[in-house]
Amino acid sequence: MKRCVAATAVFGLLLASFAPPAGAIYHLAVIDQVMTSYNGHADQQFIDIRMLNVAQNFVMNSVLAAFDANGNYINDVLVVPADVANSGVGVHWLVATAAFQTGTGLTPDFIMPPGILPTGGGMVCFGGGGGVAPAAPGSWSRTIFTNYVDCVAYGSYHGPTNLHIGNPTPIAPDGHSIRRVNSTNNNDNDFVCGNPADPTSNAPNSVSLPATTPCPGPNIDHFKCYKIKKDMLATFPATVTDVDQFGTATDEIKKAFLWCNPATTNGGPILDGADHLLCYKIKGDQFEPNPHLSTTNQFGTSTLFAKKPFLLCVPGNKTIIP
Repeated sequence: MKRCVAATAVFGLLLASFAPPAGAIYHLAVIDQVMTSYNGHADQQFIDIRMLNVAQNFVMNSVLAAFDANGNYINDVLVVPADVANSGVGVHWLVATAAFQTGTGLTPDFIMPPGILPTGGGMVCFGGGGGVAPAAPGSWSRTIFTNYVDCVAYGSYHGPTNLHIGNPTPIAPDGHSIRRVNSTNNNDNDFVCGNPADPTSNAPNSVSLPATTPCPGPNIDHFKCYKIKKDMLATFPATVTDVDQFGTATDEIKKAFLWCNPATTNGGPILDGADHLLCYKIKGDQFEPNPHLSTTNQFGTSTLFAKKPFLLCVPGNKTIIP
C-alpha cells in the first residue's frame, strides 16, 4: 500500500513538472498590430500578438477569429497549432499570410489563410474560451466575447460593441498597420496608424514596412519640450507678424523658452527625427475671442477655450555641443 501511495506521489510530481506554472499560460496578452492589406494586396495580412507578462507562450489551441463590418462572425483565422518558444514582457508572436512572408521576407510563427481579415472594416478577436488556458477549440462559442482575451474593431465596423473594443478605431489597416499605444478597452483611444508597421515574430525577427496608403488625419510627430536654462540669442526684442486660424497679429519675441524634440509615446513611430521646435515667449498685440475648441488624440477628447497667445514655436534642427 505504501509503495502505491509513493508511486502516485511521484507520478503527480512528474505531471506538475511538465505543467505550465499557474497564471502563466496565454491570457495576459493583447493584439498589438493588425494589417489587412499592403501595397494594394489584400492577401498580405498579419496579426501581431504582444505578451504582457512572462510565460505567456502556451498558446496552442488558442483562436483568432474574424468578424465582418456588421459584427457577424466570418470564420476562424487560425486555431494556433503549437506553443511558441519565447516569452516575456513585450515579447511578440506573429500570424501572417504566406503572401506576406513572400512579399516581406519575414517568417511568421504561424501561417493564416489569405484575405480572411476584412479590408475596409471588420474585427479580429483572440481568445481561448475564457480561462487562463485555451479550451478545446470546438467547445466554446465565437460570438460570446467573454471567451476572448482581446478584440480589435477597425475602419467601417458598425456592429455591436463588446467589453474589449469600446468604440472601434476608425482607421482601416489597409496599406499600413493599426498599432496599439494604450490598453483601455476602447479601440478608438488605444490604436493609431502604424507608419512604419513593424511586425515582430517570436524569434524575434522584425521588418519595417513604410505605409503604402497614407495614414489618415494629422501626420506629425509628438514633441517633448524642455525649459531652456540659458538663452544665447542676443537680438531681443524682435517683432514678427504671424497668421494662424484665429487671425493676424504682430508679436514681440521676449526670449527663447522651450526646446522640443520629436518623441514617441508608448512605442509609436517617430515620423521625422530631424524636425525640432524652438518656442519663444511672446507678447501679442491681439487677444483672441476665447474660441471654443474640441480636440481628440490618443489620450481622449478635450473641450478647450483658447485664451491669449504666449508662445511662438519655430521649426529647426540641432547639433549636440560636446
